[in-house]
Amino acid sequence: MTLKFPCPYCGQRISADKSQFGQSGRCPTCNTSIIIPELLKQPPPTPSEDTSNSARKILRPSSGNSGCGSGCSDILGTLLVILLVVIGIQKCSSDKEPTEATVTASLEVSESDYGDRWPLTVSSGTLQRRNLNGGLSDITFKAPDGTMYGLNGTALSHGHRDIRAITKIEKVYDADVRSYYDVSVLIRAALNAK
Repeated sequence: MTLKFPCPYCGQRISADKSQFGQSGRCPTCNTSIIIPELLKQPPPTPSEDTSNSARKILRPSSGNSGCGSGCSDILGTLLVILLVVIGIQKCSSDKEPTEATVTASLEVSESDYGDRWPLTVSSGTLQRRNLNGGLSDITFKAPDGTMYGLNGTALSHGHRDIRAITKIEKVYDADVRSYYDVSVLIRAALNAK
């Protein structure tokens, strides 16, 4: 009697004779030590339990498909994991959508409030903070023209424009390198707003 089974590490289909059932050998593809399954209800020992010299045997790859066997359960398990990951990603994506109803704090700010520490090229606007699941805060600045800018990474990940588009440039080093005024004064104000 010949048993055909997949390598638990690389998936290569392997054939083993009845005399090899329950013994260890090496996968011909990935060379990992494996235990040849037995036709019993109890599971075979794990490869780490093998201490015999029989682990040096090289098994031969199986040719063809002799039915579904344990390969189907591997495939179904993989598909189930993929499905759960996709569902989790969709749930996380839906949690990231900011809405006006989730605004926790709003604060009108202007250049006259901050003097020479005002970091923006527009003279005023509205800071908004949204407290999200997991303790994160989405901090945005609404410019007078209605455009929303993200002041932190959470806001940027929600699709808001980068605040640097309206942040004053402090110094230009060359065509691609420049430093901007510090917007942390606005972030602190939004975090402290009630």
